[in-house]
Amino acid sequence: PKALEYYQKALITKEKLLGKEHPDVAISYNKIGEVYSSQEEYQKAMEYYNKALTIQEKTLGEKNLDIADLYGNIASNYFLQEDYPKAAENYSKELIIKEEILGSEHPDIAAIYDMLGFIYHSQGEYQTSTKYYNKKLMIQEKLLGKEHLDVAKLYNYIADNYCSQKDYPKTLEYYQEALMIQEKLLGKEHLDVAELYKKRSEER
Repeated sequence: PKALEYYQKALITKEKLLGKEHPDVAISYNKIGEVYSSQEEYQKAMEYYNKALTIQEKTLGEKNLDIADLYGNIASNYFLQEDYPKAAENYSKELIIKEEILGSEHPDIAAIYDMLGFIYHSQGEYQTSTKYYNKKLMIQEKLLGKEHLDVAKLYNYIADNYCSQKDYPKTLEYYQEALMIQEKLLGKEHLDVAELYKKRSEER
């Protein structure tokens, strides 16, 4: 509530000094949208996100990182409502812009792939989910190396997708990849390693 109060005061001042279609006004709309989303007032959040988007598209053009971030906020707002198709649609818009500006191997791109992988898994679209997780895996292996816990986590996610499709040889392959990394980094007596032993034995 206090954050909202001060963002709204800032908005009034910016509109008075800069006009209602200035990019800084759009920033205030975006911030207010984030507060409403955090309060689970998703319709109010969308109202402000859309106001911000209208200004930004008019003043900045359609291919700008601020607009990409706004698409990410809109996607997150839909995601929190479990409206996964609209979340995926807006994450994809964010992805297109950021790939063009940041390149295909930026950590922001990997984060979007992760969200899309989760969304498609949640909708039972396991092949599409695996496609996005594999895209993230390629970036993570390049940025972090092949023996990193985040890489092991992705192997687990991909294994879960194959398990849901009853492709047990592939499931076992990816669980074993994850297990090798976690054993090396955490030791054989860590709880996460024990959980992977359990999953691997179940698939056998």
